[in-house]
Amino acid sequence: MELTQLRYFVMVAEELHFSRAAEKLNMTQPPLSQSIKKLEEEIGASLLERGRKRHVKLTPAGQTLLVSARRILEESQRAKQSALLAKSGESGILTIMHTDDYISGWLPDLLLEFNQCYPNIYLEFFQGISTHVAGRINSGELDCLFTTLPLNAALLGCEIFELPPTPIVVVVADGHPLASRQSIKLEELEGEQLLHASGSKKTPFAEKLEQLLAKAGIQNRSALCSNSSLVEMEMVQRGGRVTFATVGSVPSFLSGIKLIPINHSDAFLDQALVWRKDNSNPTLQRFLKLTKEALQRKMIT
Repeated sequence: MELTQLRYFVMVAEELHFSRAAEKLNMTQPPLSQSIKKLEEEIGASLLERGRKRHVKLTPAGQTLLVSARRILEESQRAKQSALLAKSGESGILTIMHTDDYISGWLPDLLLEFNQCYPNIYLEFFQGISTHVAGRINSGELDCLFTTLPLNAALLGCEIFELPPTPIVVVVADGHPLASRQSIKLEELEGEQLLHASGSKKTPFAEKLEQLLAKAGIQNRSALCSNSSLVEMEMVQRGGRVTFATVGSVPSFLSGIKLIPINHSDAFLDQALVWRKDNSNPTLQRFLKLTKEALQRKMIT
């Protein structure tokens, strides 16, 4: 049973007349009749009751087949359209990973805009730790990666598109004595109970923070190493301690805390969008184009 046979049968079933059906199909009546006869032979049942002057009537078997045939033709058309959309990058799957430096700010808006522009693309995005992400982009597991730089592992065959840096800030509870400050020098944190310790995982954030504190002569004696920004912010709210974060890693819905800019020209982390040069996923090209346009529109800051 071929799609062409089903299409011919549906046209005859809708017209209930061979000549009119043949005219709409831009063919002559004899080959149309032969196609329907062959279909009946394959099924093993009569589909049409032939009358005079090429008028026909559906048999019970024909009525049943008509329902299924219409559904099959609709599905085949949708499959064709889906394949064409996938070829052009307007449908398919796009897998994105980001570090916690992107959980607030412009990335949610960018993903929403992409979803609105390309609703047929299945957009899968999730958060990862910067010490693990390089291997996942190298292996081809991800289409692209939003991360901070430098990574602690080599990127193999990858393109790196630089994004605006993210500031490092001091985080305190609203009731903390420092909460009223518009900016702060790191030297002024001497004697404060610092919540964040770098631990053994040398992320770009941990390394930059160590450098900044060392330059300021601050000894970080904290025994708490956090990979959970939400829990860390909760501890700041409840314990009256001081911690550090990148602006993008603090969820915008959190209340009861204050982000204080650091008065230091080097208090930021470089950011980048990374993807493999050999990635042929057409949806990735759509996403890269939108990201660069958003940067030009100053949506990404």
